[in-house]
Amino acid sequence: MSLSVGSSPDKSVTILVSGSTAAARGVTRALDVGEGTRVLRATGPAAVTVRVAGGGVDVVVAVSGDVAAVVEAAAAVPVIALVADDARGRAALDRGATDYLRRDDDPPACLRRVIERAVAVARLRAERDAARREAAIAERCKAEFLAVASHELRTPLNAIIGFSEMLSEGYVGALTDSQRDYLADIGGAAHHLLGLVSDVLDLAKAAGGTLALDEEVLDIGAVIDACLRLMAMRAAAAGVRLDRAIADGMPWLHADRRRLKRLLVNLLSNAIKYSPAGGVVVVRAAIAADDGAEISVSDGGVGMTADEIGAATAIFSQGDARIRRDSDGAGLGLSLSKTLAESHGGRLDIASIPGSGTTITVWLPPSRRVVVAAE
Repeated sequence: MSLSVGSSPDKSVTILVSGSTAAARGVTRALDVGEGTRVLRATGPAAVTVRVAGGGVDVVVAVSGDVAAVVEAAAAVPVIALVADDARGRAALDRGATDYLRRDDDPPACLRRVIERAVAVARLRAERDAARREAAIAERCKAEFLAVASHELRTPLNAIIGFSEMLSEGYVGALTDSQRDYLADIGGAAHHLLGLVSDVLDLAKAAGGTLALDEEVLDIGAVIDACLRLMAMRAAAAGVRLDRAIADGMPWLHADRRRLKRLLVNLLSNAIKYSPAGGVVVVRAAIAADDGAEISVSDGGVGMTADEIGAATAIFSQGDARIRRDSDGAGLGLSLSKTLAESHGGRLDIASIPGSGTTITVWLPPSRRVVVAAE
């Protein structure tokens, strides 16, 4: 490695000086610790650059002057502050330094420690950059795989759904009751799997920052009513009553209808699943205190502890196996709902008391509200 000491506009060697550039005297290279010590004593620069051989990485050492100015000049290059004591070291960290070293009365020893620390910082930086590159490649591969897998799964699933509906309508002849039941099961299973494929793809797109919303102006009351109709049979089978409470003057919203319905259906499905027979699930919509929109789903079911709430929003989590109803769910519901709320610039809040029930609230920002002109 070489130690470059001084200041220079030469872009081939990163030399950074705090304050005025008028003190620039060119670049002086110190090829060993002894020579480096003599140069340091002679020039007294504000900063030096340690270049790690083979790594192509520079680490700036702030020797004197304004650490914040050195950090600003260094841009993305790590900065190690050389300080008199730990208090000044902590102050340097507050000003943006990556690390600090205490100055001592033995310049060669101090310089050796500077070089050792610079090498360690450079190594960590190189490892971090390599990990980021590998993560980016993995994310790209995952997105490409999911896109291909989604297409390959959607095509036959749509065919299964289409043919089962065609057969159910009697286009190829009369069916017995048992045959109609079989076809209904086939179509239902295909629709479920198609929805699961869409959910996984949405989660992957959101993780990769590529989830695009198909936004439109919509009546949130109408969306809620549509979701309640979809869940009516499931609620009736579970002995759970569904209610709604839409605030007067509830504004229309600018949102993705399909994904907002998916979000609410997921919340309703969970509320029904964890409610006892005879229970009530209520969907409410109101204007939030900050003029945003709030949509909540409340149940009087088993409730959750704080730890269970954290686990419930994890992908593929299905809650407590001892208390949930038999279900073919994949554990994507709350995780996907949280993702879809955040993709709209909102958030998903969970308030729950074990044994008393759960309320999950979706907050959407005021920017989602739409003012509809009166006719």
